[in-house]
Amino acid sequence: MPKNKSGFVPMVLIVGILILVLIAGAYWAGNKGLLEKAKNTTNSPSPIPNAQLDSVVPVSGEITINGFEDFKLTIPDSGWNKISSSDQNYTHIIKEGHKIVFSYQPFGSALCIYSDNPSYGNGKISGNSNDYPKFAKYIEINTLSGLMRRGIWNGRQPENGYVTETVCQVDQRGIFSEVGLNSFINYVYPQVYNKEILKEMDEILISLRK
Repeated sequence: MPKNKSGFVPMVLIVGILILVLIAGAYWAGNKGLLEKAKNTTNSPSPIPNAQLDSVVPVSGEITINGFEDFKLTIPDSGWNKISSSDQNYTHIIKEGHKIVFSYQPFGSALCIYSDNPSYGNGKISGNSNDYPKFAKYIEINTLSGLMRRGIWNGRQPENGYVTETVCQVDQRGIFSEVGLNSFINYVYPQVYNKEILKEMDEILISLRK
């Protein structure tokens, strides 16, 4: 006598449905995890370095720089940009790798000793035991806010193909130091530099005023 298979068919259907439910549940759980991960990644702070968060703005004409004290510059209309750091510690006026750097961090300021200074031979002044930056050569620039001199420290070598010059500023006593009322100032430019751009940098520096 043949067996009745009517009970077997529903059982197979039930098992099949349970398997499909389990597969669907696993798929949903996996997608949920991915969605939560994506959500958390979107809401997390970006690990982009500060340098990539700096603002770059084309500039020309009169601009104001917020240093130790606010001051103004006149920029030629020839492709210059201003880069301000997100932490407000520096401003670059830059064109084709040539830049004037204004720094406002609280570094110690050193006196600048030149070859025509009696203390040039030992790099010391007024009996102070500290060594100061010495300059065998310099270019003097008469700016709208006072006399300045730019030059390369004795023994300072280019780094990564770039030259760094220190701009020293004179105070009311006639003494030159690395920092003035406005900021620390440096020139940075390629070893193979553009003479016309360097000339424009001097013109920008000449325009510095309160």
